[in-house]
Amino acid sequence: MYFFKGTQKPPLGARVNLEHPLATGFVFAVLLNEGSGRPMWIRTKMMPPTFQVGITGTTAWNGNTSGVSYQFLTTGSYIQFGTHIPFGSSFLPTAAITVCVIRRKLDTTLRTAGLFGQLSGITTPQHCGAAVPNAAGTVWWNFGGNSGANSLTVTGLTFTTNVESYIFTAGPAGSAIWQNGIKVASQSTPITRTSSTSPVTLNRGIESASSSSDIQEVNFFQVSDQQWSDELCRWWSAEPYAYLYQSSKSYSVVVASGYAHSQVVII
Repeated sequence: MYFFKGTQKPPLGARVNLEHPLATGFVFAVLLNEGSGRPMWIRTKMMPPTFQVGITGTTAWNGNTSGVSYQFLTTGSYIQFGTHIPFGSSFLPTAAITVCVIRRKLDTTLRTAGLFGQLSGITTPQHCGAAVPNAAGTVWWNFGGNSGANSLTVTGLTFTTNVESYIFTAGPAGSAIWQNGIKVASQSTPITRTSSTSPVTLNRGIESASSSSDIQEVNFFQVSDQQWSDELCRWWSAEPYAYLYQSSKSYSVVVASGYAHSQVVII
């Protein structure tokens, strides 16, 4: 079962093809295609490879032009990963990273709130989070700090209630921010971050200097431990679901679900 040009979100039962270029450096992802119950996040090279997320605040399942979505309905709503799993320093990459997000704001209010980040107890060199945008309308991406080359910002972007895609990269080639297939900010100084075991949060992040969350819905969230090239960033922006399909590949992740939970099996 293939999905036209990778633009249609696959249903439950699709496969994450780990040999596809868009799975380069795959660490974990939240596909958010369950449609009911508690969302799951998947991680390779671990048994079991799937875990339920922790939920705070008011959330709900929905759908938009990019498929099934998960809504955060109050400024205190977010989900988190890793609180009960001893990942250690390998949970979030430190030398290179690519983060892909598909989201839609549910209102036009700009808030100082993280799109993703870490829950608590981190130092500045451990930062790994982004705001899209903050209350001033600035998009920023912190990796390993909150100033200089470690903090990339861009102003002047337009934000609506349409579905948007974002990519954040950092590592030996510097860092970059992509919005809807366009590189809107970049810098070329190599950067890294110090390891942290703080849980990762979606729709929140201590890096934003606020405990607030945005009112929005998210379709997809993925973290990779390699810094993607511009070519891969353009490809994912155009076909974000291209590597989620039924395949005869020998190494893939199968996503299935019941009413209240989903399961992933590595084969």
